[in-house]
Amino acid sequence: MKITLNPEQEKVINSLIQSGQYPSADEAIAAAIELLTESVYLSNEDNRKQYEEWVKETRQKVAVGLEQLERGESRDGEEVMIQLLDKINQAQENFA
Repeated sequence: MKITLNPEQEKVINSLIQSGQYPSADEAIAAAIELLTESVYLSNEDNRKQYEEWVKETRQKVAVGLEQLERGESRDGEEVMIQLLDKINQAQENFA
């Protein structure tokens, strides 16, 4: 597929590359398409409600975790990362 950008769009892409936010035009456009895909997905009311509930639950869990850290409670970082990656993968499957 060939994509033609107008001058303003090219300027934005070039600016993103020059600032170091993206290594290439392909990466910047891929990110834009991902955002578009999310936007279309979240335009569905049921999907948006499900996502908003997930965000709410995640924020509550983060608050609990921060409180635990303040009390000096902690867990093995590697174990936590494995669990987080599993949860992220599950969430992505639910929103895909």
